[in-house]
Amino acid sequence: MKKTLMLLPLAALLASPVLAQGARPGPDANGDGVVTRAEESAEIDRRFAAMDANRDGTVTPEERRAERERMRAERQARVVTEDQFKDRAEKRFERLDANDDGKLTGDERRAGRGGKGPRGMRGPGGPRPEPKAETAAEFRARALERFDRIDANRDGRIDQAERAADRGRMGPPPGGPTPPPAR
Repeated sequence: MKKTLMLLPLAALLASPVLAQGARPGPDANGDGVVTRAEESAEIDRRFAAMDANRDGTVTPEERRAERERMRAERQARVVTEDQFKDRAEKRFERLDANDDGKLTGDERRAGRGGKGPRGMRGPGGPRPEPKAETAAEFRARALERFDRIDANRDGRIDQAERAADRGRMGPPPGGPTPPPAR
């Protein structure tokens, strides 16, 4: 009870767009907290198929944009109950509370953001270069490179510790690094 009461004021601070989304498909098909290479491969195929609107085996920038808009609209329409929100906030709190003392220090909060600054920002903004058209093979290769980078012990599985270690080390966005803003 005491922990729940502590979570209520923190819920607004800890909330992220992911928390506000209901259950959604993801790579951890069996829900065991570990993503295998096979689960990731299935998720890659699902994501590519969702973007490839005309089913020609290539995702164009327009198809990518349309999928982002569809997902944005879906997030906006999603309803989350108070119990779902509290449950996710409690799980996030427990994940961030590295020493299990029932309190979050500034260091624990920063570690949860992957060392990023306020509101998860990583640096100068500005428009990213538009990604080029990409085949299913290129999409798969890029996604599996990311999987391999996160799979630090090379066992074909990404666990919670590997995900936490990777936060903040996302690498360049698709299409290369973001150029500095024009002055």
